[in-house]
Order: sequence, then C-alpha cells, then structure tokens
Amino acid sequence: MEPPLFFRTDEAKPGEIVEIQAPGSLWGEAELVERYFTTIGALPAQRPTLARLFTDAALACIGELPVAVMHMVDNASSPAAMRFFIAATRPRLKYFGYDPGIPSHACSLIRSHSFFGLMGQNYTKLNLERCLEGSAIFDHPPHILFGQKAPLILPFLEETAGHFSDEIRALLVTTTVLGADGHVIAAEDAMSAQQFAELPRSRRQYFLKYAGCDVSRNWGSRAVYNLGNISREQCLHRLKQAADDTRRGGLWVLQPRVVAHENVEFYNVEGSIQSRSMVAKFSVFHGPQGALSATAQYRDFYKVHGQSDTVMTSVVDDATIADG
Repeated sequence: MEPPLFFRTDEAKPGEIVEIQAPGSLWGEAELVERYFTTIGALPAQRPTLARLFTDAALACIGELPVAVMHMVDNASSPAAMRFFIAATRPRLKYFGYDPGIPSHACSLIRSHSFFGLMGQNYTKLNLERCLEGSAIFDHPPHILFGQKAPLILPFLEETAGHFSDEIRALLVTTTVLGADGHVIAAEDAMSAQQFAELPRSRRQYFLKYAGCDVSRNWGSRAVYNLGNISREQCLHRLKQAADDTRRGGLWVLQPRVVAHENVEFYNVEGSIQSRSMVAKFSVFHGPQGALSATAQYRDFYKVHGQSDTVMTSVVDDATIADG
C-alpha cells in the first residue's frame, strides 16, 4: 500500500506530529499568506511559493504522462481556498472542470480530500485500472486507512510497534486506544474511566478523539474533546459515550495535550498591530521528495483550525511573520 503523494502534518510543536492529513486542506490559505508577504516585501520575491513547489513536484510525479489533474474539492474544509490553489497552479497543470478538452477519465493525477469522495467518482473503477497500468496516479491512496486517525496508533500498539523505529515514535505525539471497557491509558498507566475522571484537571490533560472513518464526525476538528477542560462528570460522560461507540465498532484514541503558547505580534483586521500569548499549531506540507512549506496558526483557544479569529503565519527558516 502506497503512502499519500502529497499530505499535511499538523504539529502541536515543531517535530511533534498530532495528525496526518491526506492530502488535507489549508494549501490555498498557505499560498495566499505566502503571496501576501511576498507582495509586501516580507519574503524574498525569488522564493517559490507553495503552489510553485507543488506544481514542480506534481510534474515530476506525472513524468511522461499527460499533464491533467482531477481535483475533487467536495469535502475540502474550505473549497474556495482550494479553488484558489488550483488556479495558482495553472496553466502549468491542466485540470478537469477548469481547462477545455480535459475529460475526467483521462486525468493523470487524481486528488481527493476523502476516501469516500474518491470512491464515489464516476470513473473510479476505470481509474483504478489505469493506476495499475501506470497511466494514472492517486494523490490520496484509494484506501480507507488514510481517511482516519487510526494509523497514528500503530507505532504505539503492542502488536505493531516492532514495525516502527524509535525515531518514528519520537516524531509522533503518543496515541493510545480507548478500550471498549472504558479503560484509559494515561501517563503509561491503565485505569478505568471513573478513575481517570476523578483525577484533578492538571492530570487529565488529554485529548479524546474519534479516530474512525465516519466523515460526519472526523472532519474539521469535530469529535475532539479536551478532557482537562471539563468537569469530572462531563469527562466521565464523554469517556462512557466513546466506550459505548467502540463496542459498536467505533474507534477512539487518547493523546496527551501538547500545547505551545507563543507571544505573537500580528496585524488585526483593522490593520493595527496587537500582541498576545496564543496557542500555536504548525502545519507542514509534504510532497514525494520531502517538505514543501510550513505555516503556523495561533488562536486564543485549544482548537486551532483556521477559524475566523485565527492568526496565520508563514514559517521561513524557523522564523515566522504573522498576519491575522
């Protein structure tokens, strides 16, 4: 099974991966921010933006095949931003639905934001056959495994941990499975949901996350709960609900809350400069040859997911330039 060609890692701190998005959203926003900073002279004009780097990498993958892309944006968190990114990669890349003479069943690179969108496309069977023949490439692998957080468990699961190096585990925030009996693994100790809920909040600094493939629950930071920010009763209720769902075939994981607070100086919507300490989230955009670009987002809340009150930055050589 091949990994995604292009994907995004979300990191609580640089080098501490919380989630892997395949291919994920935010590419358009990252391109827009980089263009803005280039326009005002905060980034060097000769520095290629994410769209240029993605285009170069995509053309290298496509090789001798016709340069035609089918990009489905039906499940993108921000469809308008993804359409902007598509426009930023044209005309070097040709797209079905944007450029004349490009039929969907002849595209050489097929992109989607979800497994279900990929499988629901009219020519899925034909495209799978073309992929086996070498005339098409899937950006999002046609496998449901990449539509969920489940793979993050594997390096830490006893049955599969031996297939991963310590270097891989060091890159990931420790992810453990919530048992169907409600047992919680926190700080390397197993305890019941009742015992965990009775801990003081300072020792309940964990995220409970739905890790299955139901896109009505795992999309856009949904079904993510900070167990250290709620009462004991609410914590126990959440854990019992998740355990009940697990017994019905669901999958829930626990991750220790890794938070980076940074003092950020940024432009507000009126154009004046403000400064405050905010929660950070880093996103790195990857291609087949490695990292392409990185952004940081800041917000006065533990869920940082591009909301309207989010400050977004471009990360360049460990330095950030902020705008919000």
